[in-house]
Parts: sequence; C-alpha cells; structure tokens
Amino acid sequence: GGRGSRGQTMTPRALLLLLSSAASGRSFQHAAFAPPSGLFPRSTALSPPVRDVRPAPLAAAPGGGADDGVSPPPFDGRYQSFATGMSTNPSLPAAIEEAVGSALSSLPPASDLQYEVDLAVVHASSLYEDPGAVVQSVIRNVESSSGLYGYAGVRHVVGGTAGGVIGSRCGAASPEEGEAARECTPVEAEAAPAVSVTLALLPGVE
Repeated sequence: GGRGSRGQTMTPRALLLLLSSAASGRSFQHAAFAPPSGLFPRSTALSPPVRDVRPAPLAAAPGGGADDGVSPPPFDGRYQSFATGMSTNPSLPAAIEEAVGSALSSLPPASDLQYEVDLAVVHASSLYEDPGAVVQSVIRNVESSSGLYGYAGVRHVVGGTAGGVIGSRCGAASPEEGEAARECTPVEAEAAPAVSVTLALLPGVE
C-alpha cells in the first residue's frame, strides 16, 4: 500500500481505482482515500478515451444488395465459356485458320445475345516470319466463319510470340454422348512452329 495526502492509508484497490479514473478523466471518490484536487488534472490523462472506430454500414442503392449497393443484372441464360484450338502447321495463315476453327467449334452456338467473341488470347511461335499479321488474321478468320459458327467478330485480342506454345486438340464428339463428352488432349510445341488460340465468351463482363 501507500500513503496519500493527510496521512491516509491507500490500499492497492484504491490505487488502482485512482489510476483508472485519472486515465479516463472521470471524477474519483473513495471512502478510504480522496486525492487532493489538481493531483490528476484532466489534461494529463494517461491515455485518450476509447472510441468506436468501426466504419458505418454502407447504404444500399435503391434495389441494390447490402454488400456493395449494386444489384446484379438478371441472368439471361448465358454462361462464361472458353475454348482453345491449336495448330502446328508451318504456314502461319493456315495455322491460325486451323486453330481458330478448332476453338470456334468448341464454343456454344452464337445467339442474338452473344453474336461476338468477347476475347481472343493468341500465342504464336516466334519462328514464324510475320508475327505482326496474327491479330488481323485471327479477326478475319472469326468473321469469315460466321456462316458456320455464327460469330460475327472479336471484341478484344491479346497475345504475343513465344519460344514454346501450349494448347489443346479436341477430337470429334460422338453422336451418343454429345459435345459434353468431347475429349481434348493438351499439346506442347517447343522450338517448333505452332499457334494457340483461346476464345472466350464473357457475358456480364465489362
């Protein structure tokens, strides 16, 4: 224990209450000990009062969800789809035509809601003589195949050249099992001419 002013004995519990009161800035009264005025002024509190710093909940927009305030668009029956085609033809135009045709044949049929391919990801071997012709050749092949597969064009094309190209080749679907059972085999071409084209349908993605 200790002694306060006026010779009064201060018990450990009284000391604890005294320090707690000084830190919070509250007034303190105890039967066993009353500190002299000004001993712990409010301006010398040991720590600031605890405040609630939790963020306020976001207000939802009219008709929106509770998380982000944005209501998702209604589902229109379309799903995101990806299909890859690959060719090792030594002729770049022929390789692109084969790879694009293989990828298009694995996509769902075009519709009034989805009549363009949203994204094409193209990788061509650096061994080809004119890699700069890849982008226009991919777009042209998709457009020229619209009568067969229904897709009128490609919205975005990205890609590049590489020393090795990885893709897949898909076999023909059996009439009994349909497209869902179509078997695809991964293929890697290292230090050899090859083109890989991945086509993506991305409904609802901006």
